[in-house]
Amino acid sequence: MTNQLPCPITFKEAVSEVIERNKRVGYIPSRFISAAQGGYADKLVQICATLIHRDTAIEALQKAISGYPDILTLEDLTIRSEYGREGSFDEQSVRRTEATVQLLDQQLGCQRWR
Repeated sequence: MTNQLPCPITFKEAVSEVIERNKRVGYIPSRFISAAQGGYADKLVQICATLIHRDTAIEALQKAISGYPDILTLEDLTIRSEYGREGSFDEQSVRRTEATVQLLDQQLGCQRWR
């Protein structure tokens, strides 16, 4: 079930990739789309960092992944790609994304992205 991780070049492209990939698998990340204004929000990185730290956002991902195991999260892109490791988030946000990715992978019993 491990999928090949996309390789967006910019943060905006990463947000767009999350939205489009999830739509393709049948999951509409409405809260993420709204908060990020479809990837066009001012202070996009700050908005996404705030979402990464929200327990309600993590709970929503846990619910979503049960029905849509192939969803892509911004956390996946942050942790499992060169873009993410060299990206825009502070160390605390990176650690939070690592924990979220581990939680989601554990929930499904496999590594979702490589």
